Amino acid sequence: MICRLGPPEPFNREIPVGDFATDHRGVVGNFPWGALARLGRARAYALQARSAQGRGADAARAKAGTAYLDFLVLWKDADSGVPILKQAKAEYASD
Repeated sequence: MICRLGPPEPFNREIPVGDFATDHRGVVGNFPWGALARLGRARAYALQARSAQGRGADAARAKAGTAYLDFLVLWKDADSGVPILKQAKAEYASD
């Protein structure tokens, strides 16, 4: 075994955060974090749309709307009194 002293090698590629749970639906199945990952993605795109300008903002706004719809479709049969569902519906309506 070789042990090297010194700083680690730089890691020069981006890691997509949150994409695994939303892109690999079979992994999360019916577990709630799959739907919540979609809600997190929608919120991230909505934040990006608010902070960007021009075509970038328009693209982020469209992605946010799609991600909110993905979440709302998954939770269409949920109890309408669930706070996170009510909040997601309000966020979708305001964007």
